[in-house]
Amino acid sequence: MANIKLQSNLLMWFARIIGLLVSVIWLYILISGAAVETMQSQMDFTLEGVLMTILVVAAIIGIAIAWKYPFNGGKIVVVTSVFLIIFNYFSAGQNKYIPIALQGLPFFLVGIFFIQSHLAKQNSS
Repeated sequence: MANIKLQSNLLMWFARIIGLLVSVIWLYILISGAAVETMQSQMDFTLEGVLMTILVVAAIIGIAIAWKYPFNGGKIVVVTSVFLIIFNYFSAGQNKYIPIALQGLPFFLVGIFFIQSHLAKQNSS
């Protein structure tokens, strides 16, 4: 019983650390991209860019919610990452699997880790 509780805590902290890392990387990408466009006075809003930003921000918000409520936040992250994977599949050019692996998959795995840590904690009590 104590072993399961320890595993759920380790999984929770693993999900938190990886989620924080992925969120920081994506926030850096979004902010630096916006800063470069602002400096060049080229504010081109495309549908693909706006959708990608909305999906990534929603996944980051899901990770933030998952810190307090792992099951609900994990569900938000998983659903958002599935939409991000579908979006990347249809908007990518020739090689569709690299954008999926680099953009949608990390969020999906973090969401699964949050959900699994909650279920393991729930089963141990």
